Amino acid sequence: FLPRSRMPLYPWIMHFFFDPAKPLKEMANTYIRLNVAISVCCLAAIFFMLRRPLGAWLSALVILAVGMRVFMFKAALIQPEILFYTLYFGLFLLMLCYLKRPSWRLALGGGVLAGAVHLTKGSALPMIAIFVALAFVKAFLDVIGSPAAQERKKLLRELLRPLGFVGAF
Repeated sequence: FLPRSRMPLYPWIMHFFFDPAKPLKEMANTYIRLNVAISVCCLAAIFFMLRRPLGAWLSALVILAVGMRVFMFKAALIQPEILFYTLYFGLFLLMLCYLKRPSWRLALGGGVLAGAVHLTKGSALPMIAIFVALAFVKAFLDVIGSPAAQERKKLLRELLRPLGFVGAF
């Protein structure tokens, strides 16, 4: 029995710790320890993602809440959810930054992160599609307010940025 949304990133990480000489129960313990280590790294990553917008104190409180309510129960399971939740949250924050202040750097970084999220679990495609549509609408609305002489060049440049996101994906 295989889950439908199985994607290759999490098994790829796990394969580095596979030892065919070990019994199955011992390998399961190794994978559980690895998943706990991934959980701790993901909590640290979420803290650093939230530190700038929320501050250190509030970020620490969020980490405690997320760690105790979500990660603690998922850490003992050999499943990609914790890695997926972290990457998905990072992608969401990056998409918000892009919509606020679009740039090629954010577009390409977001595309690479979207690819990693999709390779972790195939559930992110609807959000990515909605984001690309919103980015095109925002670019089009930004161009409508620009002067007519430079409108074509700016339209092309603004509409190509979301394509950078998709291209990196």
